[in-house]
This record gives sequence, C-alpha cells and structure tokens, in this order.
Amino acid sequence: MGLIDLVALGVGGMIGGGIFSILGLAVETSGAATPLAFFIGAIIAGLAANSYARLANRVRDGGASYSFIKEIFPRAPLASVTVGWVVVCGYIGTLALYSFTFGTYTADALGYSGVPAVRIPLTLCVMGFFVLINQREAKSAGDLEASIVYFKIVLLIVLAALGAQAYDQTVIEAAPTGDLLSVVLSAALIFVAFEGFQLITNAYREARFPLRNIPLAMFLSISITACIYIGLAAVSLGVIPYDQIIASEEHALSQLTGGPTSQGGSILLTLAAVLATTSAINATLFGASRMAAKIASDFAMPRYLTNTNGTGAPWAAVVTIGGLAALFGSIGSLSLIASFSSLTFLLVSLAVVTTDFRLSAINGDRFILPLAAAVVLALTSLLLIAYLIHRGGYDLIFSISLYVFIFIAALVYGKSSPHFGQRHNE
Repeated sequence: MGLIDLVALGVGGMIGGGIFSILGLAVETSGAATPLAFFIGAIIAGLAANSYARLANRVRDGGASYSFIKEIFPRAPLASVTVGWVVVCGYIGTLALYSFTFGTYTADALGYSGVPAVRIPLTLCVMGFFVLINQREAKSAGDLEASIVYFKIVLLIVLAALGAQAYDQTVIEAAPTGDLLSVVLSAALIFVAFEGFQLITNAYREARFPLRNIPLAMFLSISITACIYIGLAAVSLGVIPYDQIIASEEHALSQLTGGPTSQGGSILLTLAAVLATTSAINATLFGASRMAAKIASDFAMPRYLTNTNGTGAPWAAVVTIGGLAALFGSIGSLSLIASFSSLTFLLVSLAVVTTDFRLSAINGDRFILPLAAAVVLALTSLLLIAYLIHRGGYDLIFSISLYVFIFIAALVYGKSSPHFGQRHNE
C-alpha cells in the first residue's frame, strides 16, 4: 500500500459517520461554534497522531496501540492486552456507528425516515457486504478504498459548494453559540469522527516505505478530513435552521438539500453518505481485523481469530468483528454508540501518548508535544465523562460495564496462557 492508499485508509476511516450522523450531536452541544469544535477535534487528533507515528516507527508492526504498550512496558502484559481489547471493542463501536448511519440515510432516501424495520436490515446488509469484501487480499481492499474515498471527497466538495449558494448569515446568527467549555465538550463527543487515522498504523507491514509514509499519511488524512468537516459544518449552519438540525439529529446533513439544491442535491447527498459510510466500514474493518489477529497471535485473544484464508486475510477476525458491529448498530442508539466510541478512543489515545511521553523522557528526546497531548486528552476525557453523568449516566454506565467485561477478559487471557507470558518476556 502506497501513500495514496494509506491516506485513503485514514480519510475513509474518518469520513463516515463523522459528519453525517455526528453533526446533529455537535450542533446540539456547541451551536454556531460547531466548526470550531471540529477544528479543536482535529488539533487533539493531530497531537495524538504525533505519538502514534513516533511509536509506529519504533515498533514497526500492525498491532498499533497494543504493540506500542507491549513493547514499551514488557513487564506489564495486562496493560497491553487490556488496551488491545478496548481498541478492538472501540472499532466495533465505530463500525456500528457507520453501519447505523448508512441505514439511517439510505432509509431516509427511500422515504422511510425513522423506520427501524427498514434501517436495521440495511445496517445488517452493508456490514455483511464488507465482511465479504474483506476476505480478499490487502491490495484489493486498498484499491477499492482509494477509489471510493477520492470520489466521495469530490462529491462532498460539490455538495458544500451547492449548499453555499443558499448560505444565509441570518440563519447562523439565529443559532445559539456555545461557550468555550461547550465547544471543547463537543470536540470530545465527536472525537470518534477523527479516530480513523489510527487505522493507518495497522497497515504498517503492508505499507511501502512505512518510515516516511505512515506519519505523512496520518497528518495528511487528518488535515483533509478537518477541512471537509469544518466546511460542511459551516455551510450547514448557514443553510439549515438550528431547530431543524436538532430535530433531525440522526441525519441532520440531509436537511442541507431541502432548499435550492433540491432534487439534484438530495441525490448527491445520498450518494455521498453511502460512499462515506461504506468506505469507513471497509477501512475500519480492515484495520480492526488485523489488529485482532495480531493480538490473538500473542494468545491474548481467542486463537481462532488468527485463522486466514488463501489470500492471507484474517477471515475469522473479519467475520467476528463485523457480526458484533452489525448487532450493536442494529440495537444501539446514536448517542450511545457515539459516546462509547469517542470515550474509548480518547482513553486509548491517552494511553498511547502517555507511553510516548515516558519513552521520550527516558531517552532524553523532546517530550513537550507528548506531554501537551497527554494533558489535553486527559482533560477532554474527564469533560466527556462529566457530560455523560449530567445526561443521566446511562451511556456512561453502559461504557463502564463493557470496560469491566473487557478487563475481565484480558485478565483471563493474561493469566491462563503460558505462551502469552513467554512472548511478553522475550
């Protein structure tokens, strides 16, 4: 996979549920300041990406955060295994978000907006399709991802341009503007919209010139994604009344085509939503399955996840992760899926940048950026937790319950397998 394929993997993993289903949540929290929330989210992602890039070029395998912590903390196997399990579950959450969004927008385009009996089968079908696609070799998945991603970028730019023709300053002025705290909170809530950059490190062993291309691809993908998010958010707030965005939270961007863009714009929007969510599913399933297979090869997850087919694809991991994501996407709500996924990747990113900080301090390297990233991610995570408590705590209780299950599973595998312990001590 070359630089173009890697950037496509990152952008494809980010622009999925991000702008299409998360926009309503972001506007509800930060109002007219939503573009600033996306900008802050990109800055946080960039700080984390710096640590991911540095550690990826040190560890040099496809295990990403799991391998980073395993390498730097060899005497604490439970830490790396727990992080590995958390990340895989986080990917299941993001896959659920993307498939949920696909089902929601496709059902809306078919005239069945808000009808679960239509959305759920669509959610299951799209996930099943990409489970089949990911049975092929990495180059096929990369070629498909690149073609979908770059086409959808063009569509989103055209869509933003069409929406801009109907831009009305009075519309955005009528929306409430959140204060700095609410803007940062919004950035925390939508952090899942930027998590796709992490997928690039999962392709380390399949990348050409990884020392150069992995870091470059991460920063390019975050920059491209941020520009698209900010542009679409700004246009939407100047076209769609605030109350209308909130009322159609799960598919807020669909309201962008209700004015002068009408029929042609609606077709473009539906096509962009379908391409965005499908490429995100493809990219995330690709990275998540390889990470699960890597962890399982260390006896830290069920060994059947290492099973591959004739093309070398980890078919068992693909099927398992895809099946769980389809189930979660069918029964979960938007706020539950988004809250769990964002909190998960904030905490995992915090673990990674803390690892980078510790390594930098030991080696006498510059540690200002990892330290700044750790502080920002810690404060953002605490802010999101406080927000979830304020909203009643249901989403937080679900997340904590799942984390407890993950910790127990990691503990069982960490204690029961002698091979696991041996490999960590090598």
